[in-house]
Amino acid sequence: MRLVPLLMKKNRCGRCLVSMLTIMALIVSSFVLPVHTLKSGAAESTSSYGLSNPTISNGVTTWDCIYFGNYYQSNSSTKEPIKWRVLSVNGNDAFLLADQNLDAKPYNEKYTDVTWATCTLRTWLNDTFLNTAFTLAEQAAGPPLNPVEMACESFDQITAKLAEDKDFVKAFTEVYSDGLNEKNITDAIQEFYYTASV
Repeated sequence: MRLVPLLMKKNRCGRCLVSMLTIMALIVSSFVLPVHTLKSGAAESTSSYGLSNPTISNGVTTWDCIYFGNYYQSNSSTKEPIKWRVLSVNGNDAFLLADQNLDAKPYNEKYTDVTWATCTLRTWLNDTFLNTAFTLAEQAAGPPLNPVEMACESFDQITAKLAEDKDFVKAFTEVYSDGLNEKNITDAIQEFYYTASV
């Protein structure tokens, strides 16, 4: 780890190194932390957003809403924030539905025997829609909070686990002067993605 400070300048190379270290530390920490409940990036901490289940009063249903991501809605040239209705909250899990229809796609482009795993809608959702509606930083927030991938319940838990490695913290703060936090961790993952895809 003594070579790390020599390489850590505020440049793309330093960010790439910190990004790779962050990814490795998150992967290692996933083996130590217990799995509790499934969380999505948007519903990472429902209590911190003040989200609750819909209420019905005098026959009128009222939903909590959250804005996450941007997509073409009222016209095809400008992205607008996506408004999500909270259909239900269960602990830290929130089941969301876009307030407006975001797009219209068939289940499969060709009429043929196909499953969800092989249909064109799934491909479009996991590629075109995901990359159009959400920034890499927004996408990077999801895997650390997914119990299948990283098994962490919050970014506070991730930060605490990463902070246990003093050499890592020193290298990280040479690139990110304000230290370990959700914004910097997701930025490091985003930078890793940029360098890995080149």
